[in-house]
Amino acid sequence: MTLISRDARRLFFGSLVSLLFFFALELSLTVSASAAQINGVTLVAQQQQAEANWGRAPYFQLRSKTFTNGSILPQSMILNVAALFGPPPEPGCEGGNQSPELEWINAPRGTRSFAIMMFDEDASFVHWAMYNVPATRSSLPQGAGTLSSPYGQQVFNDFANDFQTFAEGAVTQRYDGPCPPSTFQHRYVITVYAIDGVVTLPAPPQLTSLIHLPTGATLFQTLLLGRYHILASASIFGLYGLPAGPSQNAMVRRRAP
Repeated sequence: MTLISRDARRLFFGSLVSLLFFFALELSLTVSASAAQINGVTLVAQQQQAEANWGRAPYFQLRSKTFTNGSILPQSMILNVAALFGPPPEPGCEGGNQSPELEWINAPRGTRSFAIMMFDEDASFVHWAMYNVPATRSSLPQGAGTLSSPYGQQVFNDFANDFQTFAEGAVTQRYDGPCPPSTFQHRYVITVYAIDGVVTLPAPPQLTSLIHLPTGATLFQTLLLGRYHILASASIFGLYGLPAGPSQNAMVRRRAP
């Protein structure tokens, strides 16, 4: 009788432990799923709150109707490799190659011009830099970064740092979009700077050498080390990586972060 009772107790407690373990596992999965759902809802709520706060905060702010801050960049902003360098096309690099719509508010008192720069933080690559945008402006339309743009002056983007691109005579004083070398998502930061003057860049001694091209680095160094002051800045960012698949044009990818 004692042996039977002991076996029964062992069976009972063993079953109880297994049952408790099962319920704990179910609870953990439910909590994890709920947490993921909450995180997604929280992200959407944060974006909605940021949009609702537009114009209420007193500080310098930047936004774009082309893409949501922190989201994947649309194809309208992505480099069109075939249009620039000819076939074959590069998967994921068949975009519209247009600069995004931008608008900003609460520029500080004393602002005399604006400068805009789009920078790939992962590749340390300037895709676009425009300066001497009039202080009377508070926005740029989509596609403002074209050659001879009427909205401001532009320096050479970092595509000019490639010898073959320069030798081919490609003019890169404009916006040229992302085409990163891998599926790894790069972070593209767009910043607008409020400047206390109308900027004059140092005249290059010659334009036959890449090191003398007025680039984004030239503009930034002039703002930091020259007689101008950055009164305020505001930034947004987007992400982009190529779709998975073999590279069809390694040379173009090397030139197009």
